[in-house]
Amino acid sequence: MDAAPRHAPYPDWPSGLCGLIGAATTALSQLNADGRVDLNLTSVAAGVTRHYDIAADIQHDAIDARVFSGIHFRTADAVAIAMGTQVANWALDHHFAPTN
Repeated sequence: MDAAPRHAPYPDWPSGLCGLIGAATTALSQLNADGRVDLNLTSVAAGVTRHYDIAADIQHDAIDARVFSGIHFRTADAVAIAMGTQVANWALDHHFAPTN
């Protein structure tokens, strides 16, 4: 009996995690006056904590993680980061504008 091929149970386009990472890192960096994120992320499974100062570093690691784990191709991740960034920019422009 042949084993069924292993693949993710969802389409490759776009990467949901990278969309979230794009939106979150864009919002965090734009809400801070200096444009930095100053964020620690801890993997409970690996017991590793990573520190990030800028959004691009988190985005890069998220893309690599999805590609290296075989879940997505790099294009789906990079496009999702861009989509998330656009969503965050729209939300910041329309919902976090000064009220006076």
